[in-house]
Amino acid sequence: MLHDVDPPHTHWQLKSPIHAHYINTLLKYYPQASIIMPHRCLNEVIPSACSLFLSLLSHYFNEDDIPNLKIMLGQMIPKFIDITIDRIFEFNSRESSRKNVFNIQYKDLITDPIGTVHRIYDHFHFLQWSDEFEKAMHLWLMENPQGKQGRHSYSLNEFHLETQMNKQLYKDYEKLFLST
Repeated sequence: MLHDVDPPHTHWQLKSPIHAHYINTLLKYYPQASIIMPHRCLNEVIPSACSLFLSLLSHYFNEDDIPNLKIMLGQMIPKFIDITIDRIFEFNSRESSRKNVFNIQYKDLITDPIGTVHRIYDHFHFLQWSDEFEKAMHLWLMENPQGKQGRHSYSLNEFHLETQMNKQLYKDYEKLFLST
């Protein structure tokens, strides 16, 4: 495992939606892991994932094939997201009282990043908050405003996803994790 190859000095920070597929395995080997699960509106997540895979795969296709690739991604990515949501629901129903899992809304991280990080630190008591840390976050946010590196644009329509976004599964997910 990772700790045998590259042991951390303090801790690891791993970020990938794919971890939701293997959260039980992750916690089997790292039962004390602190897991932050950000949740986002699926009508943003799904076209974003399609766009990511398009950028990864488009180099292997001719320009004429890109429209068909977009259609294919618009069919495949929702199936992947469905599995991800099922795994999150399964885990949440079985382990909802775990203190080492903290759910946040992605929009909170964007609109109030310091407040959201403060809530994370409050939840995981072993993390130490300091004025110096907060000042460093303010500085980083000032020096790195959203959009500094450009904006990534995508849409449901681009990947023919409009009809797929009305699934009950998506409504249940958003009700559980995104309703305030």
